[in-house]
Amino acid sequence: MKQILRPSRRNGVSLIELIVVMSAASIILSLSAGLIHRVMHAETKARSLAAIERTSLRLADVVRRDVHSAAHAVTDAGQLADGAFLQLETSDNGHIEYHREEQTIHRLQLDNDRIIAREQFVFPSDFDVQLRSETSGLVALTLTSHKPDSISRPEDPIRLATSFAIDLQVVAALRGAGQ
Repeated sequence: MKQILRPSRRNGVSLIELIVVMSAASIILSLSAGLIHRVMHAETKARSLAAIERTSLRLADVVRRDVHSAAHAVTDAGQLADGAFLQLETSDNGHIEYHREEQTIHRLQLDNDRIIAREQFVFPSDFDVQLRSETSGLVALTLTSHKPDSISRPEDPIRLATSFAIDLQVVAALRGAGQ
């Protein structure tokens, strides 16, 4: 009698099958890494924009509150201390001064010559400060920066933060003098 040879049943995988599975997995991982990089870049960009907006809104609120409570505002550079661009005199004979130092605006609350409060507003890029005081008691503060034309390395978070333009305008009326 002749024996019929049956193929034996395999229990493992061939080398070709293993290579195909590993290639598919590496392609999926490569695509996932690219997607994760883009998501992290978008999150960094959103965080930088949110920090600029938060600082701008905080500065606008503080300036508005200070001007509203002030009796008199001095905006003339000849009458101000070195580095100051705004000085407010409060009704209780105190002073509030705003100074600019590079990319930071400093708010100092003074009682005579003693500093009783200090606050900083830091922006990631250089900006211009313009201040206007009108005879009607309005004080207008404008902060502007220019967005760079190109970003050499968009993945650099510091360079990314400076890529946002700042355009802040605050107009407030002096009310402390009863105007």
